[in-house]
Amino acid sequence: MVRWRVRPGLHLAGLGLAPAIVVTSLAIDILLLGASRDWSALGGWDERFIARTSAFTPSIGLISGIVELLRLGPVATAAGLAVLAITNGGLSEEIGWRGWALSSLRGSGRSPLVASLLIGAMWAAWHTSSPVWELVLTRPWREGLDALAVIVLQYTLLTVPLAVIYTVLVEAAVGSLLVAVLLHASYNLTINLAASAWPGFPMITMLVLIWLVAIALTLTRRLWRAEPAPAPTPGPTRPGRSSARD
Repeated sequence: MVRWRVRPGLHLAGLGLAPAIVVTSLAIDILLLGASRDWSALGGWDERFIARTSAFTPSIGLISGIVELLRLGPVATAAGLAVLAITNGGLSEEIGWRGWALSSLRGSGRSPLVASLLIGAMWAAWHTSSPVWELVLTRPWREGLDALAVIVLQYTLLTVPLAVIYTVLVEAAVGSLLVAVLLHASYNLTINLAASAWPGFPMITMLVLIWLVAIALTLTRRLWRAEPAPAPTPGPTRPGRSSARD
C-alpha cells in the first residue's frame, strides 16, 4: 500500500497537479475572461485562513489543537496549513478512499471509472460536516432535504472528477498510498491558500479544468474497461535464498 519506490514523475504529479490547476485557473480568469485582480488582496491572507480554519474546529479535532499556533505569524500559519493538509485529508482520508475503497472495488472486478464514481459519491457525502447538518435539521423537513441535496450535489461535482484523477495516479503508481496522500495534501494546501489569498478565486474555472482533466484521462485510458488493477512487481531475492519457505 505504501510504496516509496515509484517513478519520480508520479511524486511530482501528486505535488504539482493542484498548483498547476490553480495557476491555470487564475491565468484563464485574467487573460481570457478579462477579470481584474487586486494584488493588494494578498495581504492578510493568514488572518483569513485562520478565520476559515477556526470555523471547522467543532468537527475536526486536530484543528482545535493547533489554531493558536497559526496565530504566531504568516510562517507559522503556512507551516500549520501544511501539517493540516497532510493529516486532515491526506492521511485521515486516503487510507480509506484509496487504501481500502479503491483497492476493494477494483479487486471485485469494477472498472476504474465505476470505482471512481462510487468513491466520488461517498466522498461527497463524507464532506457534509456538522454545520451542514445543523442547517438541515433546523429547517422544516422539506427545506432541509432540499438544502442537503444541493450541498451534496455541489460536493459531488467536485469529488467525482477528483476521484477519477486520484484513481489514475494511484494505479499508475501501482497502488501507492503515498502518491494519493501527496495529491490530497497538495490540493488542500493549494486551494486553501488560494481561497484565503483571494476571496474571489475563480472556483468555477478551476472546477471546469478539473472536469476536463478527468474526462481526458477517462477517454485516453479507457477507464470504463474492467481490467485488473496493476499488481506490484516482486522485489529481487537475495542469491542463494528461496523466496518461499519450505
